[in-house]
Amino acid sequence: MVSKSIPAERRHKRSQTLPVGWEEVSQALLRNAGLGIYIVQEGNFLYVNPVFQQLTGYTEEELLGKYSLDLVHPEDGEMVKKKAVENLKSASGSVPYEYRLVKKNGEILRVLEEVTSINYGGKRATVGSFMDITARKELEEAIKYSEKRYRTILNEMQDGYFEVDLGGYVIFANNAVCRDLGYSMEELIGMSYKNFTTEDDIESVFRAFNEVYRTGVSNKGFYSKSHRKDGGQGFYETSVSLLRNNKGEIVGFRCVGRDITERKQAEEKLRQSKERYRALFDSSVTGTLVVDAETMKVMVGNQAAVKIFGFSSAEEGAKVNLLDFVLPEEKERVFKLIKKQLFEQDSRQAFDLPAVTKDGQKIWINATGARIMREGKLAGLISFTDITERKKVEEALTQSEEKYRTILDEIGDAYFEVDVKGNFTFVNDQMTQHLQYSKEELLGMNYRTFTVPEEIKNVYEAYNRVYRTGEPSLSFSHKVIRKDGTRRISNVSISPLRNVTGELYGFRGISRDITAQKRLEEEREALLQDIKRINRKLEEANKELQDFVYIASHDLREPLRKISSFGTLLQDSLKGKLNEDQQENFEFMIDGARRMQDMIDALLTYSRLTTKAKPLEWVDLNKVIEDLKKLELATMLDETRGTIHVPEPLPSVQADPSQMHQLFQNLIGNGLKFHKDEMLPEIIIRGYGVENNMIRIEVEDNGIGIDEKYHSQLFTMFKRLHSREQYEGTGIGLASCKKIVERHGGDIGIKSTLGKGSIFWFTLPRENYIKKD
Repeated sequence: MVSKSIPAERRHKRSQTLPVGWEEVSQALLRNAGLGIYIVQEGNFLYVNPVFQQLTGYTEEELLGKYSLDLVHPEDGEMVKKKAVENLKSASGSVPYEYRLVKKNGEILRVLEEVTSINYGGKRATVGSFMDITARKELEEAIKYSEKRYRTILNEMQDGYFEVDLGGYVIFANNAVCRDLGYSMEELIGMSYKNFTTEDDIESVFRAFNEVYRTGVSNKGFYSKSHRKDGGQGFYETSVSLLRNNKGEIVGFRCVGRDITERKQAEEKLRQSKERYRALFDSSVTGTLVVDAETMKVMVGNQAAVKIFGFSSAEEGAKVNLLDFVLPEEKERVFKLIKKQLFEQDSRQAFDLPAVTKDGQKIWINATGARIMREGKLAGLISFTDITERKKVEEALTQSEEKYRTILDEIGDAYFEVDVKGNFTFVNDQMTQHLQYSKEELLGMNYRTFTVPEEIKNVYEAYNRVYRTGEPSLSFSHKVIRKDGTRRISNVSISPLRNVTGELYGFRGISRDITAQKRLEEEREALLQDIKRINRKLEEANKELQDFVYIASHDLREPLRKISSFGTLLQDSLKGKLNEDQQENFEFMIDGARRMQDMIDALLTYSRLTTKAKPLEWVDLNKVIEDLKKLELATMLDETRGTIHVPEPLPSVQADPSQMHQLFQNLIGNGLKFHKDEMLPEIIIRGYGVENNMIRIEVEDNGIGIDEKYHSQLFTMFKRLHSREQYEGTGIGLASCKKIVERHGGDIGIKSTLGKGSIFWFTLPRENYIKKD
């Protein structure tokens, strides 16, 4: 076909300058180089090679004479025309350019093209060659989508994820970290971990990171305090693992508490050639070798092959054996592959193969071959492209997938992805533990399989709502059936999964097992109901008891007064007429009635601590002490010659004023009453703040003291440690003190040793507390 297109005189002239067999090589190259090659003169095709026909879907007859720009996508026509003119006029060489080519069946092909000018038939013509880069473009889009997908996952995670370099400076942080620390992404990047770690935890955090660096073992979690931007502090649990580069070198750490790698595109320039066939051969971006089928010796190679394998010239490259480009461990396999696929079957199938350059550098090539005859001998035309960068991209993509899969497996929650039909497409380790199925069993399983029948509709509606609105579902709960038949309760958050065009193709979700939490909530609610029921019964019993005490006390007071009054009148009227025993009996009767009257009054006072309580108000305890000294305790202080000291002013509290008077009167009165005969009573009162916004008051005396074995009984009703002949009293005073303190939300106690005085202490809230009886 080509020879028909070239005038005889030009073929004759070429045959005088080209080596023997060269035209056969060129013809085979045009058919099998893997490039679409064409010649255009005055805008119309004069020649197209078989690859051009195969890529476009047109036959040679359909293409010859056709206007070349008819095959260019309408939107790219002007650009292609402009780039072609620029390249043809350029003195510095042709520059490849990309455009969309429309195949005969209407499909779009992405191509990378170069053009050069030649003299053909006495007129200027254009020689063009292009390669199909559609797959490469799709790979680039897949990489971009993968990076976007996992970045989206990281930013939608509830856990914080960030990465730091070996110096501890942040190189990445997701939205959760920004939210937790209160910084924007821009503020965090480049910030040292010391800036958001409290000073007392910096050393321990450093040790944790250093341990991971030294041992290579991930730290599953340690606690530290962090500084927020607003000045607040918070606790943070962080899991740390090593961050490595593509060479396996440690470059930092990734942290869960929870880069988009840009690849460089290498393009080779096509070389110009004045000679038509040699120009096509040498200017191809595809490396091409002609190999002797028997010896595997390289017979000829183009400049692209020279460049790919690092030779200084085509002549130097032509002196080597083809297998010299193969890794030692791969030679036997590659040799058998070439023999079978190229020379025996002529399959023309493309293979990705590892190779080695002249200086020993490992590269990857995509190679295809065709069986040809050169100078009457069987040879192979091998065309190949350097795909090392593509392999790096694929490796980076694989590592990126593995990196983010690892992150998903390290987070504490179960993570999953399903398609629009609800079938699992991905699950992490926590999801397998949650449902007790293996990953292999879960992949492809529909949510209906493990959802209890009565809740399938609710789960469907939750997913459907996300599908219809495009908005995430922050939380919903449903029951699941695990592989062993047990039921658990899951709390699930779901969000849509979209492809590079924005179309929703599934859902991603995070699931938490809240069975124990639900059980605790149910038990707590049941316990609260029991407590409420018991409290109601206690309130009723307490009310009945208070009514009984009040009524009984009120009804008993009148008869006792009459017994005491009439007994005294009768004693006076019989004065001098009674013998000694009769007189003593009258005194017992009258004294018993009086003591009973005192006890009833004390009981009424005790019951009124609740029934006659007053609203809370601010009470100055210093004034309470002064009032007692001047009024209620004045007589006892005079009789005992006792003193009351308050070394430091006492704090004020919100309390019932009358009950504060009664509390201090009882405690100080006991200190004055139970004094040593040989020592004047002295009372010291101190007050100071304690934890939980409470104050502690201590009333210390130098009296007779109390044996430790009686301490637990002191605040019991009617408990007396001494006879009435020794010390007067009803045995209700300390019980009243206990009731007053507890009603105000405090505690009361004693520290005492027999013969060494006592310290009665009690605590009170500073403000705004009252206990309901």
